[in-house]
Amino acid sequence: MKKVSLYLAALVLCPALALGLAHGGVGLLVEYDNNVFGDYWGGSSLKSTAYLDLGLDRSLGLWGLVLRADYKGDFNTYLQYPDMGQSDHDLSLLLWRAAGEDGYLAWGGGMEYMANGAGRVFCDSRYLYGAAEGKLYLGPSLLARFSAQYGPQTYLQLSEYDCQRLSGDLSASLFFPSRTSVSIRGLAKRYIYLQGTDSLKLPRDIYHIEPGLILTQALAPNLGLSVEYSGLINKISTAAASYHPDTLLLSVEDYWDYRGGRARARLTARGRRAGLVLGAGWRFLDYTDLAAYESPGPDTISLARRRSTADRRWDRVRDIVLDQEIPWRPSLKFEAGLEYMDHRSNDLLFDYRRIVLGLGLKYDL
Repeated sequence: MKKVSLYLAALVLCPALALGLAHGGVGLLVEYDNNVFGDYWGGSSLKSTAYLDLGLDRSLGLWGLVLRADYKGDFNTYLQYPDMGQSDHDLSLLLWRAAGEDGYLAWGGGMEYMANGAGRVFCDSRYLYGAAEGKLYLGPSLLARFSAQYGPQTYLQLSEYDCQRLSGDLSASLFFPSRTSVSIRGLAKRYIYLQGTDSLKLPRDIYHIEPGLILTQALAPNLGLSVEYSGLINKISTAAASYHPDTLLLSVEDYWDYRGGRARARLTARGRRAGLVLGAGWRFLDYTDLAAYESPGPDTISLARRRSTADRRWDRVRDIVLDQEIPWRPSLKFEAGLEYMDHRSNDLLFDYRRIVLGLGLKYDL
């Protein structure tokens, strides 16, 4: 059951891959994280990640077929976190039809399955969804894109968290002769929880909206710069004034009202033998109803005894990312990465620093 999406995909994609009709990649990444839980106490772990991405896109005359299968499995190798691993399986099937010059409209469905290690087996979930997406050229230099998914998300161990999940992405991009592009983009998500659930833990609805602007500029044939900014709006509808979730499945920022923003700049350089990506970002969140809490004590038991302060919680996050890709043989490449995060908050449990180092190997199929 946990790998059903991969089994189904293998029936179609593996023969297609052998015939050269499918494409994708397989890889292995090893990361050292010096603050694996992202909190005041820290705690390091060595994590390995295996991933497989396969795709099949075939034209059938007036129609076309797209089949995608993705697998990602995380495994913590330090003894203090042996059962916190997670594997994600995603299988989707879309039928598409050409729309205008180089455009298309597609619709279909898919399934996501998340399986966890013994320490978080209660988070195992399944998401069955219908999907639609498209790309349309509205003029010689104006491109519009959209995608949407909707369906039930169920938790195998905790049915009270079952919900209806809706997400959408819409963008319009304008291209200029100066090799500049300007994109206006909007992302939205909504979680609708079933009636009769515990109103003290779960909201009725969660709305999340991200309006944004993206600027890209080609500085040279193999050098590009992108700058983007997105607003962040999260709104919760609850049934009880005493609403206080346990944030068992989602993070605290998913279950509370807030407004904020996110900015990111990325410089990408690609040569004949290597590729380099340097990125820097900043994010801020100002919560409406969530209070900041007192500093934690020297042990985890003190978490339950922390008292709220008179201040509303705020978070400020800065990060720097460096990724390098080095070809070794045809279709085979090494990957190396470094991420530094400075997470500031007036709730000192979430005031921390984090460094993640990664080394990987990828094979393009």
